[in-house]
Amino acid sequence: MRFQETTVWRIARGALPVGCRQCTDGFEDVLFVTGICSFHCFYCPVSDEKMYKDVVFADEKRVDAGRGRPGGGHAIQATGAGITGGDPLDAVERTCHYIRLLKAEFGRGFHTHLYTMSTDAEKIRMLAAAGLDEIRFHVPPGLWSRAHGSAFVAASRLARSLGLIVGIEVPLIPEREADLVRLIEWAGDEGSPS
Repeated sequence: MRFQETTVWRIARGALPVGCRQCTDGFEDVLFVTGICSFHCFYCPVSDEKMYKDVVFADEKRVDAGRGRPGGGHAIQATGAGITGGDPLDAVERTCHYIRLLKAEFGRGFHTHLYTMSTDAEKIRMLAAAGLDEIRFHVPPGLWSRAHGSAFVAASRLARSLGLIVGIEVPLIPEREADLVRLIEWAGDEGSPS
């Protein structure tokens, strides 16, 4: 397995995905669609202002969830948007609405990627139909060593079959190094960038 060091203190195997390149180049909107999440990860970086609250933020500015298109994409000449939360699939209809708005405003080439811990097949289909380009699964640390037998297998295969780019993004937890290696090996076998 060959890894490369990136400019943002991360290590990647192979070329960085489009969403990562846009982010590191400063051409990406960040859309936080909800703080709702059914997981309670000890490493979650979401602030108290957002965590477990059904709120929307675009580039750290609070947005009324029922009004138009949030964000400052034109001001930064954005070429894409990262959609995050909580878990965007816990507000999947809102998430799909925003994906459609972004694509309508900036064009089909505007790259959208999303972070989730959900493996819900129907919601993944909804995202693909709305125009999502890339999905990044946050596999919980307890599944790293056994992801090959988890629901993430079917979810990642479904997403790829729908034309989505699939990735795995997880934190580095030093005492879980062996498990992380097994997750990376599984992702490599599945064909997902990690």
